[in-house]
Amino acid sequence: MIVLLNGTSSAGKTTLARAVQDALPSPCLLVGIDTVVYALPERYLNADWAHMFSYEHDADGRISRVTPTEYGHRLVRGLHAAVAGLAHAGLDVIVDHVVFDRVVADDLADRWRGLDVLRVKVDCPREVVERRERDRADRTLGQAGALAEVAHVSYDLTVDTGEADPEACAAQVVAALWDRRLLGQLARDHARLRTVAARDLAAPVPDCPGWTVEDLVRHVANGYRNVVVRRLTGTPEEDLGPDPMVALDRGYAAMAEVFAADDPARQVGADPAETVRTWIRRMAHEIVVHRLDAERAVGEPAAPVESDIAADGVAEALAIFLRYSTHAWTGQFAADLTEWRDRWLLVSCGYGPSWRVSVHPSGVEVEPAVDGGADASVRAEPLDLMRWLYGRAGGGPVAVDGDRALVDQVSRLLRTATGVG
Repeated sequence: MIVLLNGTSSAGKTTLARAVQDALPSPCLLVGIDTVVYALPERYLNADWAHMFSYEHDADGRISRVTPTEYGHRLVRGLHAAVAGLAHAGLDVIVDHVVFDRVVADDLADRWRGLDVLRVKVDCPREVVERRERDRADRTLGQAGALAEVAHVSYDLTVDTGEADPEACAAQVVAALWDRRLLGQLARDHARLRTVAARDLAAPVPDCPGWTVEDLVRHVANGYRNVVVRRLTGTPEEDLGPDPMVALDRGYAAMAEVFAADDPARQVGADPAETVRTWIRRMAHEIVVHRLDAERAVGEPAAPVESDIAADGVAEALAIFLRYSTHAWTGQFAADLTEWRDRWLLVSCGYGPSWRVSVHPSGVEVEPAVDGGADASVRAEPLDLMRWLYGRAGGGPVAVDGDRALVDQVSRLLRTATGVG
Protein backbone atom coordinates (compact mmCIF):
# COMPACT_ATOMS: atom_id res chain seq x y z
CA MET A 1 0.00 0.00 0.00
CA ILE A 2 1.19 3.51 -0.87
CA VAL A 3 -0.33 6.52 0.90
CA LEU A 4 0.30 9.65 -1.16
CA LEU A 5 0.06 12.86 0.88
CA ASN A 6 0.00 15.66 -1.67
CA GLY A 7 -0.17 19.31 -0.75
CA THR A 8 1.71 22.55 -0.74
CA SER A 9 4.84 23.20 1.28
CA SER A 10 4.13 23.80 5.01
CA ALA A 11 0.66 22.21 4.77
CA GLY A 12 1.58 19.80 7.57
CA LYS A 13 2.20 16.70 5.46
CA THR A 14 5.21 15.45 7.42
CA THR A 15 3.50 15.92 10.79
CA LEU A 16 0.44 14.13 9.42
CA ALA A 17 2.58 11.31 8.01
CA ARG A 18 4.19 10.70 11.39
CA ALA A 19 0.78 10.71 13.06
CA VAL A 20 -0.41 8.10 10.53
CA GLN A 21 2.66 6.00 11.27
CA ASP A 22 1.86 6.17 14.98
CA ALA A 23 -1.80 5.24 14.40
CA LEU A 24 -1.20 2.24 12.14
CA PRO A 25 -0.91 -1.18 13.83
CA SER A 26 1.88 -2.32 11.48
CA PRO A 27 5.11 -0.66 10.28
CA CYS A 28 4.95 1.87 7.46
CA LEU A 29 7.89 3.71 5.88
CA LEU A 30 7.92 7.47 5.40
CA VAL A 31 9.71 8.93 2.37
CA GLY A 32 9.16 12.10 0.39
CA ILE A 33 10.52 14.85 -1.75
CA ASP A 34 12.65 16.05 1.17
CA THR A 35 14.16 12.57 1.45
CA VAL A 36 15.86 12.91 -1.91
CA VAL A 37 16.51 16.67 -1.76
CA TYR A 38 18.27 16.49 1.61
CA ALA A 39 20.36 13.57 0.38
CA LEU A 40 22.23 16.09 -1.81
CA PRO A 41 25.50 17.73 -0.71
CA GLU A 42 24.91 20.74 1.54
CA ARG A 43 26.21 23.23 -1.04
CA TYR A 44 23.09 22.57 -3.15
CA LEU A 45 20.72 23.28 -0.27
CA ASN A 46 20.80 27.07 -0.46
CA ALA A 47 17.89 29.43 0.16
CA ASP A 48 16.23 28.98 -3.22
CA TRP A 49 17.31 25.42 -4.07
CA ALA A 50 18.10 26.68 -7.55
CA HIS A 51 19.57 23.37 -8.70
CA MET A 52 16.20 21.67 -8.18
CA PHE A 53 13.59 24.37 -8.81
CA SER A 54 13.01 27.46 -10.91
CA TYR A 55 10.75 30.30 -9.81
CA GLU A 56 8.52 32.80 -11.56
CA HIS A 57 7.51 36.03 -9.83
CA ASP A 58 4.52 38.33 -10.12
CA ALA A 59 4.60 42.10 -10.58
CA ASP A 60 5.06 42.58 -6.83
CA GLY A 61 8.07 40.27 -6.77
CA ARG A 62 6.26 37.41 -5.03
CA ILE A 63 6.80 33.83 -6.17
CA SER A 64 3.89 32.90 -8.43
CA ARG A 65 5.04 29.54 -9.79
CA VAL A 66 7.50 26.81 -8.83
CA THR A 67 8.73 24.36 -11.48
CA PRO A 68 11.26 21.55 -11.07
CA THR A 69 14.39 21.94 -13.18
CA GLU A 70 15.56 19.10 -15.38
CA TYR A 71 17.58 17.79 -12.43
CA GLY A 72 14.58 18.31 -10.12
CA HIS A 73 12.42 16.16 -12.41
CA ARG A 74 15.10 13.46 -12.33
CA LEU A 75 15.03 13.53 -8.53
CA VAL A 76 11.25 13.18 -8.52
CA ARG A 77 11.34 10.31 -11.04
CA GLY A 78 13.89 8.58 -8.84
CA LEU A 79 11.64 9.04 -5.82
CA HIS A 80 8.67 7.55 -7.68
CA ALA A 81 10.74 4.57 -8.84
CA ALA A 82 12.12 3.97 -5.34
CA VAL A 83 8.64 4.04 -3.81
CA ALA A 84 7.41 1.59 -6.43
CA GLY A 85 10.30 -0.71 -5.58
CA LEU A 86 9.51 -0.58 -1.87
CA ALA A 87 5.84 -1.32 -2.56
CA HIS A 88 6.69 -4.21 -4.88
CA ALA A 89 8.84 -5.62 -2.05
CA GLY A 90 5.71 -5.78 0.11
CA LEU A 91 6.40 -2.68 2.20
CA ASP A 92 3.80 -0.07 3.07
CA VAL A 93 4.95 3.47 2.27
CA ILE A 94 3.72 6.96 3.09
CA VAL A 95 4.90 9.49 0.51
CA ASP A 96 5.14 13.13 1.64
CA HIS A 97 5.02 14.86 -1.73
CA VAL A 98 4.32 17.94 -3.81
CA VAL A 99 3.03 17.01 -7.27
CA PHE A 100 4.39 20.17 -8.89
CA ASP A 101 3.14 19.80 -12.44
CA ARG A 102 1.58 17.50 -15.00
CA VAL A 103 4.96 15.96 -15.84
CA VAL A 104 5.35 14.84 -12.21
CA ALA A 105 1.74 13.62 -12.07
CA ASP A 106 2.08 11.56 -15.26
CA ASP A 107 5.34 9.99 -14.09
CA LEU A 108 3.78 9.09 -10.76
CA ALA A 109 0.78 7.49 -12.47
CA ASP A 110 3.03 5.53 -14.82
CA ARG A 111 5.46 4.20 -12.21
CA TRP A 112 2.78 3.32 -9.65
CA ARG A 113 0.37 1.74 -12.13
CA GLY A 114 -1.08 -1.49 -10.73
CA LEU A 115 -0.12 -0.64 -7.14
CA ASP A 116 -2.63 0.05 -4.37
CA VAL A 117 -2.45 3.81 -3.79
CA LEU A 118 -4.54 5.95 -1.44
CA ARG A 119 -4.31 9.53 -2.73
CA VAL A 120 -4.81 12.08 0.02
CA LYS A 121 -5.09 15.82 -0.56
CA VAL A 122 -3.56 17.67 2.39
CA ASP A 123 -5.40 20.98 2.43
CA CYS A 124 -4.69 24.02 4.55
CA PRO A 125 -5.78 27.67 4.30
CA ARG A 126 -3.26 29.81 2.43
CA GLU A 127 -2.77 32.23 5.33
CA VAL A 128 -1.90 29.29 7.62
CA VAL A 129 0.72 27.77 5.32
CA GLU A 130 2.27 31.20 4.70
CA ARG A 131 2.49 31.81 8.46
CA ARG A 132 4.06 28.38 8.98
CA GLU A 133 6.52 29.10 6.18
CA ARG A 134 7.60 32.36 7.82
CA ASP A 135 8.10 30.55 11.12
CA ARG A 136 10.40 27.91 9.58
CA ALA A 137 14.03 28.54 8.75
CA ASP A 138 14.31 25.82 6.11
CA ARG A 139 11.71 27.07 3.63
CA THR A 140 11.85 29.43 0.65
CA LEU A 141 9.48 32.30 1.40
CA GLY A 142 6.58 32.48 -1.05
CA GLN A 143 6.84 28.86 -2.18
CA ALA A 144 3.90 27.64 -0.08
CA GLY A 145 1.54 30.25 -1.50
CA ALA A 146 2.66 29.58 -5.06
CA LEU A 147 1.92 25.88 -4.69
CA ALA A 148 -1.29 26.28 -2.69
CA GLU A 149 -3.63 25.78 -5.65
CA VAL A 150 -1.63 23.04 -7.36
CA ALA A 151 -3.58 19.79 -7.83
CA HIS A 152 -2.57 17.32 -10.51
CA VAL A 153 -4.05 14.07 -9.21
CA SER A 154 -7.53 12.81 -8.37
CA TYR A 155 -8.03 12.18 -4.69
CA ASP A 156 -9.59 9.46 -2.58
CA LEU A 157 -9.64 11.62 0.54
CA THR A 158 -9.13 15.26 1.56
CA VAL A 159 -7.98 16.32 5.03
CA ASP A 160 -7.68 19.89 6.26
CA THR A 161 -4.77 20.41 8.66
CA GLY A 162 -5.95 23.95 9.35
CA GLU A 163 -9.27 22.67 10.72
CA ALA A 164 -8.23 19.46 12.49
CA ASP A 165 -5.19 18.39 14.47
CA PRO A 166 -2.72 15.82 13.08
CA GLU A 167 -4.21 12.95 15.09
CA ALA A 168 -7.73 13.64 13.81
CA CYS A 169 -6.49 13.87 10.21
CA ALA A 170 -4.48 10.68 10.70
CA ALA A 171 -7.63 8.92 11.95
CA GLN A 172 -9.35 9.83 8.67
CA VAL A 173 -6.45 8.38 6.68
CA VAL A 174 -6.35 5.18 8.74
CA ALA A 175 -10.12 4.75 8.37
CA ALA A 176 -9.82 5.14 4.60
CA LEU A 177 -7.04 2.54 4.52
CA TRP A 178 -9.20 0.12 6.51
CA ASP A 179 -12.16 0.74 4.19
CA ARG A 180 -9.95 -0.16 1.28
CA ARG A 181 -8.78 -3.38 2.92
CA LEU A 182 -12.34 -4.42 3.75
CA LEU A 183 -13.51 -3.67 0.21
CA GLY A 184 -10.62 -5.74 -1.12
CA GLN A 185 -11.56 -8.63 1.16
CA LEU A 186 -15.18 -8.29 0.05
CA ALA A 187 -14.20 -8.41 -3.63
CA ARG A 188 -12.03 -11.50 -3.12
CA ASP A 189 -14.68 -13.32 -1.11
CA HIS A 190 -17.38 -12.48 -3.65
CA ALA A 191 -15.21 -13.91 -6.44
CA ARG A 192 -14.40 -16.99 -4.37
CA LEU A 193 -18.07 -17.51 -3.44
CA ARG A 194 -19.05 -17.27 -7.09
CA THR A 195 -16.41 -19.80 -8.18
CA VAL A 196 -17.21 -22.30 -5.44
CA ALA A 197 -20.99 -21.99 -5.69
CA ALA A 198 -21.01 -22.61 -9.44
CA ARG A 199 -19.58 -26.10 -8.85
CA ASP A 200 -22.74 -27.46 -7.23
CA LEU A 201 -25.75 -25.22 -6.70
CA ALA A 202 -27.78 -28.18 -5.46
CA ALA A 203 -25.41 -29.08 -2.60
CA PRO A 204 -26.94 -28.75 0.89
CA VAL A 205 -25.37 -26.12 3.18
CA PRO A 206 -24.58 -27.90 6.47
CA ASP A 207 -24.70 -24.82 8.71
CA CYS A 208 -27.89 -23.41 7.14
CA PRO A 209 -30.45 -26.24 7.56
CA GLY A 210 -32.83 -26.60 4.62
CA TRP A 211 -30.71 -24.44 2.31
CA THR A 212 -28.90 -25.43 -0.84
CA VAL A 213 -25.99 -23.50 -2.28
CA GLU A 214 -28.46 -21.90 -4.70
CA ASP A 215 -30.49 -20.62 -1.74
CA LEU A 216 -27.29 -19.26 -0.22
CA VAL A 217 -26.38 -17.46 -3.45
CA ARG A 218 -29.83 -15.92 -3.77
CA HIS A 219 -29.66 -14.78 -0.13
CA VAL A 220 -26.31 -13.05 -0.73
CA ALA A 221 -27.48 -11.47 -4.00
CA ASN A 222 -30.59 -10.12 -2.28
CA GLY A 223 -28.46 -8.76 0.54
CA TYR A 224 -26.23 -6.94 -1.90
CA ARG A 225 -29.02 -5.27 -3.86
CA ASN A 226 -32.17 -5.23 -1.78
CA VAL A 227 -30.66 -4.67 1.65
CA VAL A 228 -27.46 -2.64 1.19
CA VAL A 229 -28.15 -0.71 -2.01
CA ARG A 230 -31.75 -0.09 -1.00
CA ARG A 231 -30.66 1.15 2.42
CA LEU A 232 -27.97 3.47 1.09
CA THR A 233 -29.82 4.90 -1.91
CA GLY A 234 -33.53 4.55 -1.14
CA THR A 235 -34.16 2.79 -4.44
CA PRO A 236 -37.04 0.28 -4.52
CA GLU A 237 -36.55 -3.45 -4.29
CA GLU A 238 -35.49 -5.13 -7.53
CA ASP A 239 -36.21 -8.59 -8.91
CA LEU A 240 -32.75 -9.92 -9.78
CA GLY A 241 -34.09 -12.59 -12.14
CA PRO A 242 -34.31 -16.38 -12.20
CA ASP A 243 -30.59 -17.22 -12.68
CA PRO A 244 -28.89 -17.23 -9.25
CA MET A 245 -25.39 -16.56 -10.61
CA VAL A 246 -26.59 -13.64 -12.75
CA ALA A 247 -28.44 -12.32 -9.71
CA LEU A 248 -25.26 -12.59 -7.63
CA ASP A 249 -23.26 -10.65 -10.21
CA ARG A 250 -25.95 -7.98 -10.64
CA GLY A 251 -26.33 -7.51 -6.92
CA TYR A 252 -22.60 -7.24 -6.29
CA ALA A 253 -22.09 -4.81 -9.18
CA ALA A 254 -24.85 -2.54 -7.86
CA MET A 255 -23.42 -2.59 -4.34
CA ALA A 256 -19.82 -2.05 -5.46
CA GLU A 257 -20.91 0.94 -7.54
CA VAL A 258 -22.63 2.52 -4.55
CA PHE A 259 -19.67 1.90 -2.24
CA ALA A 260 -17.27 3.40 -4.80
CA ALA A 261 -19.34 6.55 -5.32
CA ASP A 262 -20.41 7.26 -1.75
CA ASP A 263 -18.58 8.91 1.15
CA PRO A 264 -17.82 6.19 3.72
CA ALA A 265 -18.37 8.67 6.54
CA ARG A 266 -21.86 9.70 5.37
CA GLN A 267 -24.52 9.11 8.00
CA VAL A 268 -27.33 6.77 6.99
CA GLY A 269 -30.69 7.31 8.65
CA ALA A 270 -31.25 8.81 12.08
CA ASP A 271 -28.54 6.98 14.04
CA PRO A 272 -25.18 8.82 13.83
CA ALA A 273 -23.40 5.50 14.34
CA GLU A 274 -24.79 4.11 11.08
CA THR A 275 -22.69 5.26 8.14
CA VAL A 276 -21.77 3.93 4.71
CA ARG A 277 -18.63 2.63 6.42
CA THR A 278 -20.87 0.56 8.73
CA TRP A 279 -22.25 -1.26 5.70
CA ILE A 280 -18.85 -1.78 4.10
CA ARG A 281 -17.74 -3.48 7.30
CA ARG A 282 -20.98 -5.44 7.67
CA MET A 283 -20.85 -6.87 4.16
CA ALA A 284 -17.13 -7.65 4.25
CA HIS A 285 -17.67 -9.92 7.26
CA GLU A 286 -21.05 -11.26 6.12
CA ILE A 287 -19.54 -12.52 2.87
CA VAL A 288 -16.61 -14.15 4.66
CA VAL A 289 -19.15 -16.26 6.54
CA HIS A 290 -21.21 -17.15 3.47
CA ARG A 291 -18.13 -17.93 1.42
CA LEU A 292 -17.12 -20.36 4.19
CA ASP A 293 -20.64 -21.83 3.99
CA ALA A 294 -20.27 -22.46 0.27
CA GLU A 295 -16.78 -23.94 0.60
CA ARG A 296 -17.93 -26.38 3.27
CA ALA A 297 -21.01 -27.30 1.24
CA VAL A 298 -19.06 -28.35 -1.85
CA GLY A 299 -16.02 -29.75 0.01
CA GLU A 300 -13.57 -26.99 -0.92
CA PRO A 301 -10.81 -25.86 1.45
CA ALA A 302 -11.40 -22.52 3.17
CA ALA A 303 -9.56 -19.58 1.65
CA PRO A 304 -7.55 -17.62 4.23
CA VAL A 305 -8.53 -14.34 5.85
CA GLU A 306 -5.91 -12.01 7.31
CA SER A 307 -5.94 -12.26 11.07
CA ASP A 308 -6.66 -8.59 11.79
CA ILE A 309 -9.64 -8.62 9.41
CA ALA A 310 -10.98 -11.79 11.04
CA ALA A 311 -10.45 -10.20 14.48
CA ASP A 312 -12.47 -7.21 13.31
CA GLY A 313 -15.15 -9.67 12.23
CA VAL A 314 -15.22 -11.00 15.78
CA ALA A 315 -15.47 -7.46 17.18
CA GLU A 316 -18.30 -6.60 14.79
CA ALA A 317 -20.24 -9.77 15.57
CA LEU A 318 -20.00 -9.09 19.30
CA ALA A 319 -21.06 -5.47 18.81
CA ILE A 320 -23.93 -6.12 16.37
CA PHE A 321 -25.33 -9.48 17.42
CA LEU A 322 -24.79 -9.30 21.16
CA ARG A 323 -24.61 -5.69 22.35
CA TYR A 324 -26.78 -3.88 19.78
CA SER A 325 -29.39 -6.57 19.04
CA THR A 326 -30.05 -7.52 22.66
CA HIS A 327 -30.55 -3.88 23.66
CA ALA A 328 -32.66 -3.00 20.59
CA TRP A 329 -34.97 -6.04 20.70
CA THR A 330 -34.77 -7.16 24.32
CA GLY A 331 -38.04 -9.09 24.16
CA GLN A 332 -36.71 -11.51 21.54
CA PHE A 333 -33.84 -12.48 23.85
CA ALA A 334 -35.65 -12.30 27.19
CA ALA A 335 -35.32 -16.01 28.01
CA ASP A 336 -31.53 -15.73 28.09
CA LEU A 337 -31.14 -12.18 29.43
CA THR A 338 -30.59 -13.08 33.07
CA GLU A 339 -28.56 -11.08 35.59
CA TRP A 340 -24.88 -12.06 35.72
CA ARG A 341 -23.96 -9.31 38.18
CA ASP A 342 -20.16 -9.37 38.35
CA ARG A 343 -19.70 -12.59 36.37
CA TRP A 344 -18.30 -12.33 32.86
CA LEU A 345 -17.10 -14.29 29.85
CA LEU A 346 -13.74 -13.69 28.20
CA VAL A 347 -13.79 -13.95 24.39
CA SER A 348 -10.22 -13.94 23.12
CA CYS A 349 -8.48 -14.10 19.72
CA GLY A 350 -5.47 -16.02 21.04
CA TYR A 351 -2.68 -13.45 21.29
CA GLY A 352 -4.89 -10.80 19.67
CA PRO A 353 -7.69 -8.65 21.09
CA SER A 354 -10.03 -9.85 23.86
CA TRP A 355 -13.49 -8.82 25.01
CA ARG A 356 -15.40 -8.92 28.29
CA VAL A 357 -19.00 -10.11 27.78
CA SER A 358 -21.60 -9.81 30.54
CA VAL A 359 -25.32 -10.48 30.42
CA HIS A 360 -28.07 -8.42 32.10
CA PRO A 361 -31.86 -8.21 31.69
CA SER A 362 -31.45 -4.95 29.76
CA GLY A 363 -29.05 -6.53 27.24
CA VAL A 364 -25.51 -7.78 26.76
CA GLU A 365 -22.51 -5.56 27.50
CA VAL A 366 -19.32 -5.96 25.48
CA GLU A 367 -16.08 -4.12 26.19
CA PRO A 368 -12.33 -4.63 25.74
CA ALA A 369 -10.83 -6.94 28.32
CA VAL A 370 -7.54 -8.18 29.68
CA ASP A 371 -7.04 -11.84 30.41
CA GLY A 372 -7.63 -12.82 34.03
CA GLY A 373 -10.57 -12.88 36.41
CA ALA A 374 -13.17 -14.23 33.98
CA ASP A 375 -15.68 -16.85 35.11
CA ALA A 376 -15.47 -18.56 31.71
CA SER A 377 -13.54 -18.10 28.50
CA VAL A 378 -13.69 -18.89 24.79
CA ARG A 379 -10.34 -18.73 22.99
CA ALA A 380 -9.43 -19.40 19.36
CA GLU A 381 -7.59 -18.01 16.39
CA PRO A 382 -9.55 -15.07 14.92
CA LEU A 383 -11.21 -16.86 11.98
CA ASP A 384 -12.05 -19.90 14.10
CA LEU A 385 -13.54 -17.62 16.76
CA MET A 386 -15.56 -15.85 14.07
CA ARG A 387 -16.91 -19.23 12.93
CA TRP A 388 -17.90 -20.05 16.52
CA LEU A 389 -19.73 -16.74 16.96
CA TYR A 390 -21.73 -17.37 13.78
CA GLY A 391 -22.44 -21.01 14.68
CA ARG A 392 -20.33 -22.38 11.84
CA ALA A 393 -18.47 -25.67 12.09
CA GLY A 394 -15.43 -26.80 10.17
CA GLY A 395 -12.81 -24.53 11.71
CA GLY A 396 -9.89 -25.09 14.02
CA PRO A 397 -10.01 -25.74 17.76
CA VAL A 398 -11.97 -23.47 20.10
CA ALA A 399 -10.91 -23.69 23.75
CA VAL A 400 -13.75 -23.33 26.26
CA ASP A 401 -12.90 -23.07 29.95
CA GLY A 402 -14.69 -22.25 33.20
CA ASP A 403 -18.44 -22.13 33.76
CA ARG A 404 -19.87 -23.84 30.71
CA ALA A 405 -23.39 -22.61 31.48
CA LEU A 406 -22.26 -19.02 30.79
CA VAL A 407 -20.75 -20.03 27.45
CA ASP A 408 -23.91 -21.94 26.46
CA GLN A 409 -26.07 -18.96 27.39
CA VAL A 410 -24.06 -16.59 25.18
CA SER A 411 -24.14 -19.18 22.42
CA ARG A 412 -27.95 -19.27 22.58
CA LEU A 413 -28.10 -15.45 22.43
CA LEU A 414 -25.91 -15.55 19.34
CA ARG A 415 -28.06 -18.20 17.66
CA THR A 416 -31.16 -16.10 18.30
CA ALA A 417 -29.44 -13.03 16.83
CA THR A 418 -28.05 -14.76 13.76
CA GLY A 419 -31.00 -17.07 13.14
CA VAL A 420 -28.79 -20.18 13.16
CA GLY A 421 -29.86 -23.30 15.02
